[in-house]
Amino acid sequence: MNTTLGQLLVNEALPEQYRDYTRLVDKKELKRVMGNIATRNPELYKETAHRLMRVGQSSAATSDYSFGLNDFTPSGLKKKVVKDIIGKIDNLLSSPDKSDTDVEAELVRLLASKIDILTKQNLTEEAARGNRLAEVIAAGSKGSPGQFSTTVATPLLFSDSGGKPVPIPILNSVAEGLDPAEYWGSTYGTRLGVISTKFATQDAGAFAKELARSANRLVVTEDDCGTETGFLTDGSDAENLGTVLQRDVDGIRRGTILTKDHLKKLRGKQILVRSPISCQAKDGLCAKCSGVRERGRLPDIGDNIGITSSSALSERLSQGSLNVKHGGGAVSGRKQYTFADVDRLFQMPEAYPGVAAIAQTDGTVTAIKPAPGGGNYVYLNGKDEHWVDPKTPIIAKVGMKVHAGDKLAQGVVNPKELAPLVGIGEARRQFIESLQEVTGNAVSRRNAEVIARAAVSHVQTDTLYGPAGTVMTDVQRYEDAVKDYMPREGASLADLKAAKGKYLEAPVLHYTIGTPVSDRVIKDLQSTGLKNILVHAEPPPFHPAPQRLKAHSKYDSDLFARLGGTNLSAVFIDAATTGAKSVVGPSTSPYPSLARGVDFGKTTQETGKY
Repeated sequence: MNTTLGQLLVNEALPEQYRDYTRLVDKKELKRVMGNIATRNPELYKETAHRLMRVGQSSAATSDYSFGLNDFTPSGLKKKVVKDIIGKIDNLLSSPDKSDTDVEAELVRLLASKIDILTKQNLTEEAARGNRLAEVIAAGSKGSPGQFSTTVATPLLFSDSGGKPVPIPILNSVAEGLDPAEYWGSTYGTRLGVISTKFATQDAGAFAKELARSANRLVVTEDDCGTETGFLTDGSDAENLGTVLQRDVDGIRRGTILTKDHLKKLRGKQILVRSPISCQAKDGLCAKCSGVRERGRLPDIGDNIGITSSSALSERLSQGSLNVKHGGGAVSGRKQYTFADVDRLFQMPEAYPGVAAIAQTDGTVTAIKPAPGGGNYVYLNGKDEHWVDPKTPIIAKVGMKVHAGDKLAQGVVNPKELAPLVGIGEARRQFIESLQEVTGNAVSRRNAEVIARAAVSHVQTDTLYGPAGTVMTDVQRYEDAVKDYMPREGASLADLKAAKGKYLEAPVLHYTIGTPVSDRVIKDLQSTGLKNILVHAEPPPFHPAPQRLKAHSKYDSDLFARLGGTNLSAVFIDAATTGAKSVVGPSTSPYPSLARGVDFGKTTQETGKY
């Protein structure tokens, strides 16, 4: 056998059937192997993990693997890129027709355009050259490409405490030493790390509590809700692993739990899978719509999927905020989002920096003109005016056809603005995309689906007597509103073309009751072979009204759950006015359903207690 000592040690720790002396053993490969063991031989997982840990401990204590001066020497690529940058900076500074503001803006753009090369390509070339520091980072053992760039190449650009790039080029690495101007520019990033560390725990902790209060009802209450609805997705998406197929495709039967082999076969095909955002369980979620979870099987009755998913997100947010200090505020080559961006997505303020302008109606873009107060106006159908923030690049073009809810500019869509236009179900689908975008895919699609069901969930009653005993202006969760919903008089089963402009009277795909049937909805339905849907000419007696995360407990149907939130004075007054109560059920809040005032109103002398 021709192999290395490291291969022998690692493979000796693995079960015999998982040994391979030729593969590259890095973090990604070990993660794949351990995932297979957890799925196929879970009884071996604990012992294997322990053996690998002992290999790591022993190697760290006895190995002579060390770093030398050559590992901290700038690469040829770094020198070439910096030389090019210096030439362009000289040209920029000698340009007589540019203001200081223009020079700073172009300088930032120039430096930002080179970050990817010095972060990714430099690491790859240095690892191939035998740079031991680069090898450790490339293997996923310790450190990050950004840290390597700062240490050996150059970070080029730092951010201040507000996340804004500082227009001072950093052309030397830490190993080479910074000149006074570079050192001064980098201190802004250091302060950013300190500030983020101070606030990360408390901000993420408060957010975690709010999210848990919102998602705690998403408990598995039954094995199969029997729904015909589902989530349309690309068959090869790795996030489909463990989901339950909703419709037959390419010989794979409905009800099949998808594996990696299935995903390879389904590559490039649109498939329909069961999903938490389309589950029709009367309380909580069903196991089939939840799919295989962290234990490698469908969840048991009573498993709280909502708490698990919200914890997965909040922990990543907390760690992400703390990790800012490791980068020292160095700007990365991709769009950087902060905890504030994530929080705004859930709190849904009326307006905020970076929010995407969306079309309020179907139509054609007829003009794009500068707005007198800044930004731009996008006109639909020659009259409908949409203002676009100057900080969000316009993606709409004259002549483009758009549907209500379509983005006219880059940025994150506000669910509160989107849901009344496209319905709760489609707003949830787009919320999933936005959540993955603002977290840099730190949360998986599967967990994002659970969170979206909790976060985008409220409707407001429009009639004197609404669903579930509500009256006009009452706000409740969508699932509570439709729990006993029956098709109204006048509802009819219509073919897709005749259904355009009407409202869904029964859920279909991920779309919910009350969704306006648009061309886009029809296109999605046609892709799954649906021909007829139940619709009504009038909207249902409620409309989508997503609420900010902080207010979710206020609208809970359970009194004690409301008392676990904020604004307790208002909650008590409203509860006394409406006769609120706490109930017992399979998916009610974790708070007790009964409170009894023991010795309430009696003096200590009367009770004999202290």
